[in-house]
Amino acid sequence: MAFLNIYQKYAQRTSPDGHDRILNGLLGLIGESGEIVDLIKKYKFQSTKGTPLPKERLIEEIGDVMWYLAELATGLRKELSGLVEKKPIYSLFDPFVYGMGKSVETAAALTAHFAGKCFISINFEENAMILQASLYDTYCSLKLLCELIGTTIEYAGKVNIDKLKERYPDGFDAEKSMNRPEYAKSEQESEHLFIRRNKIT
Repeated sequence: MAFLNIYQKYAQRTSPDGHDRILNGLLGLIGESGEIVDLIKKYKFQSTKGTPLPKERLIEEIGDVMWYLAELATGLRKELSGLVEKKPIYSLFDPFVYGMGKSVETAAALTAHFAGKCFISINFEENAMILQASLYDTYCSLKLLCELIGTTIEYAGKVNIDKLKERYPDGFDAEKSMNRPEYAKSEQESEHLFIRRNKIT
């Protein structure tokens, strides 16, 4: 578990000062786990026959979920390793997995489910024990997904930190965060699609 504490330290290098790390962590967990689900859905139902599982993209998304786990742990003033090293009494991970079967789809769906449960446990239930269990279950689902695609959570964390070092060599930069090249490309594609659909010339 020493890896997780090292990861948390490096992840916080790209977390801006003076913001609500708990809320950012919660919303980020939901958003990034949803991207994993969407990626698997597109692979299963929108790719041509014989298309390989997009393992590298999944690893990148897994790393993004890990970043928000670290962000949430820091907001709670806890070490990430301490939150996930011992199974809490309210953990639901094993019953869900055994009930649904081990598959990439199950692991992705459970990651998103438990990420949402983290948000609910703080904002509606105000239950610290349920939050602890949901955070643990999110991590376990993510770790299961890594195993099912043939990688490790440690590798996904390394890929994430390497990506962030390249993107933000001097620490977090709000301008770089909001004006990334992939965002501009996505906006261009959306504009072209809108024009084609509405026959604008």
